[in-house]
Amino acid sequence: MPKATFVSVVVLAAGLVLAAAGGLFARHQENAEIERRLGESARHVQSATEDRVNRDPAELERLARRWEADGGTPEERWRDDAARYIADQNEIRAIEWADRDFHIAWVEPLAGNEAALGLDLMFEENRASALRNAITTRETYTTHSIEFVQGGVGFLAFVPLHIDGRFDGLMVAVFDVERLVASFKHTTLGDMVAVTILEGGVPIVDDGDAATTNMVFNTSISLPGSTWMGRFYPNQTLLHQERSLFP
Repeated sequence: MPKATFVSVVVLAAGLVLAAAGGLFARHQENAEIERRLGESARHVQSATEDRVNRDPAELERLARRWEADGGTPEERWRDDAARYIADQNEIRAIEWADRDFHIAWVEPLAGNEAALGLDLMFEENRASALRNAITTRETYTTHSIEFVQGGVGFLAFVPLHIDGRFDGLMVAVFDVERLVASFKHTTLGDMVAVTILEGGVPIVDDGDAATTNMVFNTSISLPGSTWMGRFYPNQTLLHQERSLFP
């Protein structure tokens, strides 16, 4: 082979190697940026969810203490208090009062939650176990994830009520998990991330469509009554945005 031709082949081969290496480096940079953004979204959802779920029962407990201090709250006033409480809390679907026989007697708002009215909270073990714990300890207890009788998935927080040492029912907050996760997810990457929330290995929320399951950021979310696993995936919008940054 003539020397000039040999040199040309070597230069061409070196160029191809460099181009391939550059492509691999660019893809590595793309993947690193996607993983960084997934982690950012996951950590935000984790901290915001834990903060909100731990804070909201404290507000519910204030309603309960008012009930106890006043020897019970008239229904109209209770509804006003409950409506104000949930006005800015999109994740709380309803506030309920369960009577001494563990039946849901009042629901606010009633619209969309009619199926819960009159429900016996002892009808299944998840609810019943948390309810018994709340009454025994006189502390707030939450259920694991449940399917609501009015539709949807979430969990309940129980706050026991006592007047002069006598059990007087429970305040109940109805947390909608899908609303909870969606409200925080959309404050970071919004529609660029798909989220799956699992409890005990079982999916309870699927928000968005993952473009690939080969890239995922996992985080645990600690709640008063359970621990969730959050899996955060890029969707097609995020992949396209990051892939477009490099030639």
